[in-house]
Amino acid sequence: MPWVKGQSGNPKGSPKKARAMANALRAALREKTPDGETKRRAIACKLADMALAGDLDAIKLIYERMDGKVPEVRQVTGDEGGAVEIVLRWADDGGS
Repeated sequence: MPWVKGQSGNPKGSPKKARAMANALRAALREKTPDGETKRRAIACKLADMALAGDLDAIKLIYERMDGKVPEVRQVTGDEGGAVEIVLRWADDGGS
């Protein structure tokens, strides 16, 4: 069946199995640790501790979660063989 302009390619939404896993993870992260904090908070604290210890992957993950992934600069060749540079940047929201 051909795609109809303006019609969703997935009108029934995501499969229930996909939501079941996300729901199970959410429930597990709401559980408490022996210290009384949620597992979600314990994981966030562990990630912050790893970043403070200099783990570059942890630092990158935190920044990507807080500010979004860094936009990439790509170079595309135009019709005349010249390069066309497209630069994507995040708009400054004024926050720090």
